Amino acid sequence: MPTDNKTWSYQTTMLSDLKRDGMCLELTKVNQADEVVMLYEIFYSDVDHTMTFQSFSDEAIPLDVIESFVKASSRLIPQSKIRPS
Repeated sequence: MPTDNKTWSYQTTMLSDLKRDGMCLELTKVNQADEVVMLYEIFYSDVDHTMTFQSFSDEAIPLDVIESFVKASSRLIPQSKIRPS
């Protein structure tokens, strides 16, 4: 379990999820000791062309971090790619 007395930074990572057949954008926080805590996930399904959000934490996250995360998902998974043809 990470300790709270260390400096944390937020990081967004894009992943291909072969098991669920889609793409995933994760928001994590990392400290100087390389401890990583998963906070949120936005998942795009190649199967049914839906985008879902999942929270792994009830911790308060600064609004600007959340806004950046959502903007990154819009940029990395453009609407034109998620609409079924």
